[in-house]
This record gives sequence, structure tokens and C-alpha cells, in this order.
Amino acid sequence: MTATTTGRSPLADWAMGHLTCARDLIERHVREPQERARLLGLLDTAARRIRDTRLRLAVVGEFSSGKSTLINALLGDSLLPAGASPTTGAATWVTASRGTAGYSFRLDGSEHHIVLLDGRPPAAEVVSSLRGTAPDAVPSSDGAVLLRELVSEGPWCGRIDQLTMSGCAPLLDQGAVLIDTPGSNSPVAEHVRVTERVMGDEADAAVVVVSSHVLVTDSLVRFLQGAVPARVRDRCVFVVTRMDDLDGDDEYATVLHEVRRRVERQLGIRDPVVLGSAPAAVVKRLAGRSLPTAAAHWYERFPELEQALVRFVTEQRPARVPLRVLRSLDEALVRVEEALERHHHELEAVRTELTARPVRELDQFLSPRAEPIRGVTLQVAQAGQAVRRDVDQACDTAFGKAGISLVMLVLGCQSRTELAERVWVTAARTVEEAVTTLSEDLTDQIGRQVNDTAAGAARLLNEAFTAEYADCLPASVPPVERASNAIEVPSTPLGGWIPATRLSEGGVFGTLATIQLLGKSAAVVFAGLPLFANLDRLREDVLTSLTTWLESVHKEVRADARRLADAAVAGLEQHTSDLVEAYRAQHTGTVTQLLNDRAAAYRRLGKEDAAVAKGRAAVRQRRLLVRTHLTRLDVPREPHE
Repeated sequence: MTATTTGRSPLADWAMGHLTCARDLIERHVREPQERARLLGLLDTAARRIRDTRLRLAVVGEFSSGKSTLINALLGDSLLPAGASPTTGAATWVTASRGTAGYSFRLDGSEHHIVLLDGRPPAAEVVSSLRGTAPDAVPSSDGAVLLRELVSEGPWCGRIDQLTMSGCAPLLDQGAVLIDTPGSNSPVAEHVRVTERVMGDEADAAVVVVSSHVLVTDSLVRFLQGAVPARVRDRCVFVVTRMDDLDGDDEYATVLHEVRRRVERQLGIRDPVVLGSAPAAVVKRLAGRSLPTAAAHWYERFPELEQALVRFVTEQRPARVPLRVLRSLDEALVRVEEALERHHHELEAVRTELTARPVRELDQFLSPRAEPIRGVTLQVAQAGQAVRRDVDQACDTAFGKAGISLVMLVLGCQSRTELAERVWVTAARTVEEAVTTLSEDLTDQIGRQVNDTAAGAARLLNEAFTAEYADCLPASVPPVERASNAIEVPSTPLGGWIPATRLSEGGVFGTLATIQLLGKSAAVVFAGLPLFANLDRLREDVLTSLTTWLESVHKEVRADARRLADAAVAGLEQHTSDLVEAYRAQHTGTVTQLLNDRAAAYRRLGKEDAAVAKGRAAVRQRRLLVRTHLTRLDVPREPHE
């Protein structure tokens, strides 16, 4: 068995050159594997069609009109199933044989299985494959019967992808391929879809088979108008079967005339070729059966039909095969152009995405005039104001409490002696303790404030850097680390003279004595002699003196506290500056590489888009050439885009 009769022509070579260019464009510019495989598959299909220079002649008609019987008669052998009910469920390609007759098929996309019609049973791998898809079915060991099971009767009918059989017929020897199709009005919807696909995608011309019993039905007209392209519909020959059921030459002529009239009126085909035949009579005679007179008459005339079909093929092939080559090439180029157009839009989308996410240089990102450094600077400034405000408030609160303690101390004295003794011992110690506590509290408070601000600044920088760069980087970038208490606040006591100095008697009683000679005896004098005012007046004068002294201490301590705060804020500012420089040192190389990569990406996009544009221009130019050739053939093109 040989599969096909193919040839090469200058036109086919020219078309294959265009397909080679199209394949190169697909391989270079379509990167998604499934889409690339799909497009290359379309190009492979187009290449097979272009290499095949035979005329594809579909045999169509309604079920039981005699399509398969006609092909059997042309082959001189009853190979295809035929009957009064729908018997053909798959398209069968019939090609010229150069050896032993047989057929091949694909089952559910498998490799081709070959069955020879030489009397031997099908090969074991064929039977195994069939049993594997339908375990409960037993395929026939007779190749001819198995063919019937594959085409119409068996569980494999709907799973046949392609069935090709070889045979001997003058029509096939003239470079035709016959395609037997299911009935156009089959009650099985998938059968009708098979026929529609053959007529729309494969056929160059058609033999439309009608029965003399029903002629050209409305359903057949609707099928030919709706499912058959004009390029095929205008290249049809109509064969009226069962002519042997009619009565004499007059009825023969009447039926053929009526078919011709209906085809012209309902399908708009001028001067259609309408031929009469009785293929069933030919099949019966081949089987050795006797024929009645009318059937014998049409059996004798069957060679006329064969010759007419050979002439039809001879006339149609020179134009129809080049037309199919050009159409297949044009359709392939359309798909390539669509793929390049999609790739162009994909490149534009990538370019738009890159443009929508600009990346600044690190120096711009860390510039004092740009965010986030402005935000960090604002945080530091606000923290400095808060530290100074809180320091003043803490000093005021501490000395306010100390003042209240001194007031309570003085007011609690019930005599001049008690007043002198208690103020002498307690006043300085009370203030000293207040200042010591204040020093410790401010050291902790200021340290906590500046370190919290430093941590916030680092967090702000990390978040801003992530938002600016991380999405553009191939891997996550670690943040710049900092110690939890990076800024140390010295614990130097405020008002450093206080711990080494005791409040002097003169300091307390300066307002009570006019001369320093009283000295340490002042307590004795004013304890026994009425040299001074009463106790209330004495308390008031002592409080005035203590208040003046406390205010001077308060002023000096607050000045020390402010210097401490200023030093801490300066440390915060320096730490923030060091943090920025740490970012610069750690990420300069990363950001520079990112910018270089983006620049390279822009260059790649530009280069690839230019190549795609060049490819699109080349495809358009090639399609223009193809359409020029199509126009010269003077055949109207069907829209397929």
C-alpha cells in the first residue's frame, strides 16, 4: 500500500519558501511554548497542503443518497459501508494505490495504524490499540469488516481522527483524492460537523450526490449555501443516482433537467454539470449479480460518468490546486501576522509597565530634597522639638515639686530653732535629690525618644527602599541593620555643683541678719532674744530666700538639661546621616545593577520590537504577493480573518 500521489511545482516551491520565513519568525518571536507549537502545527498543515498537488474532491450529499456506493463503484470494490440509514460517521480519504490495497487511520491522535486488505487479519498492534480504547469491543479480524466498524458501526467511529484508504480508479490516477463524507442531514450532529469541516477546510471541489427519488431538497440547499464556501460551491458536479429506478429516456431527461433547474435557481450556479448514474447497479454486477434491463443500461453507461469526472478533474486541477496552495499560504501568513501583532502588543505592555515604574538613581532617592529623606528630616526635627519641650516640662515639674516640699518644710516648723535646724539639714538635700532623680529620668527619657526616632527613621527608609526598588529586583534586599540603642545619652548629673555643696546658713538666713558676724551663733541669738520678727514673718522671709535660691538652681539645671537634649538631638542627626550613608554604601551596587538591567531591558525591547516590525512588514509584503496571485486566478476570495 502506498499512501499518496504528490508532486512538486514551482508554485509549491515558492510557497514553501514563504512558509520557511514564517516558521523562522514564529520560532524567533513567539516564546510561549504552547502557542509556538500551535502556530508551527498550523504551518506544518499548510506545508502538507502545499506539497500535495492532487485535487481534493469531496463527495457530499444527504444520507442514503448513494455517496459511498458511488465511490465503491468507482473503485470497483465494495469497501465502504452503504445502506438506507446513515452509515458513514467519519470522513474517509480515498487515494490512488501503487501496491496492495488497504487503509490507515489514527485513533484519538495516535500514530497511524495500517491495515492491508490482503486477506490477512490486522496486525496485533492495531488490535491492541483498538482494544485499549474500547475494552468491551472485539475488533473484526477481517480488514474489510473492520473498516466498516471504524467508519460506521463500531465504538471507534467517533474517535477516528483520519482514515485514508487506497484503491484503483481512473479518477484517482488523474491526480484526484476522493473524500467520502457523512450525510449532510445526518441526525447525528457530529457527523454533520465532520462534513462541514471537510467542505470548509479541505475540499477543492465537490461531487454532490442526489437521489432521483428526492432530487435537490431544501435541506441540501441550506447545507450547500451555509457550510460550503463559494469557491467550492462554484466547482461542483452533481450526480443523480438511482437513475435505474426511472422509466425510460424521457423521465431520465426530465429528472436531470429538473435538477439542473433547481441548482441554477436555488444555488445560483450557472450551467451546472449534472450527470446521471446508477452506481448500485455497478456494485451488484461486480458482485456477480444479474441486473434488470434499466440497471444494465446504466451499468453500461457508467464509464461515461467516469470519463466525465476525469474531465472535470483535469479541468479543475490546474487552477484549484494552485488556488489551494495560495490560500493555505495566505492563511498561514495571516496566523503568523496575528502572532507577531500579539507579540508587538506584549512588548508594548512590558514597555508600559517599565515606564509606569520608573527607578531613581540611589543619589536621587537619598537626596535631602526628595522623599524619604525629607520625611526622615521632618521626623528628626519634630523629635528634637519634642525632646526640648519635654526636658523643659520635666525640669519645671521636678522643681515645682521641690518648691512644694520646701514650702511644706518651712510651714511645718513650729519655732525659730526648728526652722533653723530643719532648713539647715533638709533644704539642700531635698533639692539635691530632686535634681538627681531628674537627671536619671531625663537620661532615660531622652535616650528612649531619640532611639525610637532613629528606629522610625530606619523603618521609614527600609519601607521606602522596598517600595522604590524591591519589586524591580530579582530577590529580596535585606534592610540596613541598626542597634536597638544606637544613640547613647550620657548620665552626667545636672547642676554638677550641688552634690559637693551644702546650703549655707547665710544662704538661708541672709535676709534675717544684717551682718555676717552672727555666723553659727545666729541660732542661739534668735532662739533666746527677740531680735527678729515673729515666726510667721520669719517663715515668709525664709521662703522668699529659698525661692530665690531654688529659681537659680532651676535655671542652671534647665540649662544643663537643654545642653543634654541638644547633644542627644545632635547624636540623632548624626546617626540619621550615618544611616543614609550606610544605605548608600550597601545598596549603590544593587541599584546601579538594577538601572543597568532596566536600560538593557529597554534596549532589548527596542531591538525585539524593531525585529517584530520588520517581520510584520515582511509578512505583509508576502501576503500582498499571494493576494496578487489569487487575483490573477480570478477567483473571489473567502474572508478568513
